[in-house]
Amino acid sequence: MSYRNNLNATTLPAVSYLTALARYRHLCFNLVGSDLRARFRRSRLGIIWAVIQPLGYSLVIAFTWAVVLRYESYWEFTMYLFSGLVVWEYFATVTSTSMDTLMRSGGYLRQARIPLLVFQLRPPLTTMAVAVFGTIGVFVMLLILGRMPEPGLHLLGVPIALAALFVFSIPLAVLMSIVGAQFRDANHIVQLSLQALFFLSPIMLPKEVLDQPNLQLLNTLNPLSPLIQLFRDPIINGVWIQQTDLISVGIWTLVLALCAILASSVYGRRIIFLLS
Repeated sequence: MSYRNNLNATTLPAVSYLTALARYRHLCFNLVGSDLRARFRRSRLGIIWAVIQPLGYSLVIAFTWAVVLRYESYWEFTMYLFSGLVVWEYFATVTSTSMDTLMRSGGYLRQARIPLLVFQLRPPLTTMAVAVFGTIGVFVMLLILGRMPEPGLHLLGVPIALAALFVFSIPLAVLMSIVGAQFRDANHIVQLSLQALFFLSPIMLPKEVLDQPNLQLLNTLNPLSPLIQLFRDPIINGVWIQQTDLISVGIWTLVLALCAILASSVYGRRIIFLLS
């Protein structure tokens, strides 16, 4: 009997939390819709900018590098950049916007006992909608250039890569929201770190460069490397996603999830008192 009572005591809080998440799911979706409308409000092209922006960056960067480094395959390098920037934009946007997620939601949190995760899911969901359109843009450009990957089961790796990216971003968003509410100066450190990470990831750099022995440790400690490779393999390389990359992303997601659970248990609802 005592064992059953202890079991209920440990399971009921989790069940009640999931029930609360389900109850406020419409609020989460409405906030995501509001973010998308605000981002593309009064824009004639709307969410198409999710394609134009990374493509524009790719064209400019590829032209510069093609002139400086004398690349012969300009369009191949452009698509290499484009595919990397889709993942990078998702990662960087989730990381930076999550910093003030709870700050912007203080009004809701002070009025009702809403699970923090309802608001912490806001950046990953909003940005994933943009990333999906960016992915469509990559396929459209490949079609225009006549470089579409061969049809096959490897293309199923694209939704798997996007799903892995989304799951990875959830504990990341939770951590960043807590850090942003607790330490207001952290945003400046994060922005500087993101700039450094951009140049240390296989976005512009060929993967072979980062696979060199002297950079192997740096590449291993960079979660963006397997995330970008997961996305590129089925689209750009026309092969099935590599198991090692999937395992690496899984390990990173697990580590972030444990850190997010620990941070949430330490600060809990007390973090609401910082939202002023």
